[in-house]
Amino acid sequence: MERNIVGRVLLYTGIVFIIAGLFLGISMIVAHSARLPANMEGEIRIMDMLVGFSNSSLPYIIGGFLLIGASEIIKLLHSINRKPGLYKEVATMQQSDTGVNIQKIEDESRPTDWKLSKTDEEKIYEAFSDKAILEIIASPFEGYCIVKLQEYDGPLDPVIKVVDLNGLNLQEVKDHATKQKILDWYKE
Repeated sequence: MERNIVGRVLLYTGIVFIIAGLFLGISMIVAHSARLPANMEGEIRIMDMLVGFSNSSLPYIIGGFLLIGASEIIKLLHSINRKPGLYKEVATMQQSDTGVNIQKIEDESRPTDWKLSKTDEEKIYEAFSDKAILEIIASPFEGYCIVKLQEYDGPLDPVIKVVDLNGLNLQEVKDHATKQKILDWYKE
């Protein structure tokens, strides 16, 4: 399994920043309280120590949380990058006398051996939460599956939907050729 070293380093650096900020703030309170006059009122003394704590430790704590947030973003981007079949289109460039021509070549969906992951199933159940899901069938075309649905209170009249799980969100397949190819496979 590929490790995400940059995300881990940022996470641990953020934790160290937060801990260092807390220690710095506590040491500032101790040092500052020793310099305050003894006849100072209690509320003013506490307020002065809290201001000293926040001035010294708050930048470190905020910086630590920002580093932890950046590490989470990198972790999410890393998981998206590792997901197979996310990019279906490839652009090729051809050099010609008149300049550079860019052609968009669509990757033909070929039958592959893949299985639905738990996150894919969760996407389907979230998208169709208002309907009863009778069956989820992974098609041999990676990232596409068939979902058999019906209304909760209606008669038994299932509706078959072809969904695309490639990418971040589930989408119903709009391309007629792809949809027909998957439905033909399902009817066989």
